Amino acid sequence: MNNLIIKYKNKRLYTNLILGLVWILLGVIGLWESDNIKWSKFLTIIIGFLYLGMSIWEFKYQYLTITDKLIKENALFGKKILINDIIYKRKFAGDYKLKTANKSFSINTNFVHPDSIAKLDSFIDSIALPEDKKGNQ
Repeated sequence: MNNLIIKYKNKRLYTNLILGLVWILLGVIGLWESDNIKWSKFLTIIIGFLYLGMSIWEFKYQYLTITDKLIKENALFGKKILINDIIYKRKFAGDYKLKTANKSFSINTNFVHPDSIAKLDSFIDSIALPEDKKGNQ
């Protein structure tokens, strides 16, 4: 299997981009109109660049990467879970909960692009659980 990329919804991607640009714009306008330099204006610009950086990261790497061996959340401190170690899977209120003996992994489908939902559903359905745990689905 090739890497399966589960994408973010466009609304999330563009919202973060717009928020970043608005924060930067507010900070720059605040510095421009102010006679004295205040640290709060720089903080506003820094927040804007953090949103902008997050937006660029999410555009590039998207929400999840699924390989033959693992599912990886593509966040700065994202979680990983080995597919072979999964002993429990459940879909509740549209979200997926996967568990191993010592880890828990949640997939928020509210973040997932509509084109990726079918791929994600198909993949989760294809995960084989140990025989004695199948009753917990």
